[in-house]
Amino acid sequence: MSYRNPLPIFSAGGLSRESITCNPDPFAIKYKGKYYCYSSGERGVAVLRSDGLQNFTHCGYAYREEDEHSYWAPAVLYWNGTFYLYYSSLANGRTEDHEHFLKIAVSRDPLGPFRFERILISHFAIDPHVVRSGGKMYLFYSENVDRNPETGRIGTAIKMTGMESPLILRDDTRTVLLPTFDEEIFSRNRFGDGKDWHTLEGAFYLEDGRTRYLMYSGNAYTSEDYFIGYATASMSVPLEEAIFTKYPDDDTYFPLVRGCGFLVGTGHNSVVKAPDNVTDVMVYHGKILGEKSGKETDGRRICADILRERGGMLLTKAPTSGPQPDLPQPDFKACFTGGEIPCVRSSGEWSLENEELKGKGTGRVVFTSELGGNYYLEAWIFIEGGNAGFLLQSGLPEEGVQIGADLKTGSICISRFRNGRGTRSDIPVRGRPEPSCYHKFSIRWSSGVINFCIDEEEQINLSEGKALTSAGCYVADGEMKVATFEMTRLN
Repeated sequence: MSYRNPLPIFSAGGLSRESITCNPDPFAIKYKGKYYCYSSGERGVAVLRSDGLQNFTHCGYAYREEDEHSYWAPAVLYWNGTFYLYYSSLANGRTEDHEHFLKIAVSRDPLGPFRFERILISHFAIDPHVVRSGGKMYLFYSENVDRNPETGRIGTAIKMTGMESPLILRDDTRTVLLPTFDEEIFSRNRFGDGKDWHTLEGAFYLEDGRTRYLMYSGNAYTSEDYFIGYATASMSVPLEEAIFTKYPDDDTYFPLVRGCGFLVGTGHNSVVKAPDNVTDVMVYHGKILGEKSGKETDGRRICADILRERGGMLLTKAPTSGPQPDLPQPDFKACFTGGEIPCVRSSGEWSLENEELKGKGTGRVVFTSELGGNYYLEAWIFIEGGNAGFLLQSGLPEEGVQIGADLKTGSICISRFRNGRGTRSDIPVRGRPEPSCYHKFSIRWSSGVINFCIDEEEQINLSEGKALTSAGCYVADGEMKVATFEMTRLN
């Protein structure tokens, strides 16, 4: 099996073939084992869905308003049961691009419909990306700058501001990336004043525990030379203090992705995990060389390629156009769609409902055993009451550790047990995850050390000293639902 760029797009009905194939500025997220991708559009924010990230089904519009048009660069954050859609648009009757304002809409469903919430920035501001780092929330976006004390180059630059919540900005905006070379020029003498206009847009932030990466797209999205570059910063200081430097330096044009051969105009990316939940995949748009734009579209199509981080650098083969190997898959995946609970052994009250596993009262369920080695585990878990989470065993069936959370009391619960006896300790939860909604629970078991996270916020590190032999879930004095449970072996 293999896939190739641009990715195939299928229709859920109601839209023309031409309109579903064009999906500029794709922003992909993964929620409960499914992928959702949002894209720019004249008439609304489109949403596409995928099981494996190698093709998509177009599901229509996640968001549109009667008095708006020209929806640009949507980005979606899932936080405590709510999906926050950040985007910019124009009011009907307005055509000046620099009247785009940043706005927010919300929904309880990744497919929408989203409901308008508020204007976030009431002057020209585009291409948002909201991230969490070090327990805090930040917004990256693009805004015009008419002065540049470093190089004198003006245009659209990338800024960052802290956030009190997904809806409220802090008053600490700063410019984090300015134009520094000719290849970032959007248009020479754009406004007839003798000054060249540069553009840095499409910011996407990620970190690997050692290095901060700020990806961006440069020059004009209409150009075949549209490219993706990146800047790096140390993680030795908080994100609000980080100083980003373009790779390899601020004066050298060295694009991470640039059109070549079959695909041109490659840019404006997001990054999401492959089906194995470990490998990064860059989702971006590109145009087929020589293909003419249609009445409804400009030909920007969704592409996807693996992205690697190594020694403070980003590496990718993008843009690829020939057959590519299937994206990496998990080594184990519990299936909740059949009539029987997919387990090796269980205790307590467990049932299957709506393709989810439900646990009630107190009980354990072991999905897989005889493992050995290092693993990454990921499960989407809904806790209604009591505490619930991962069941990890490193020896005999009655020896191991339970690591989970009681979200009503705000506690991380660690219970070690052996031969029917156990000890429990609780610590405060980080990141304010709320009860009665789905959260992403994850474990990285490596060389006997257990790293536990909720919604990618690190909660605790434990030393177990042994190899993982079996894994599952538990519930204690409460109720839980499990939407997905997947494991990937680590090298």
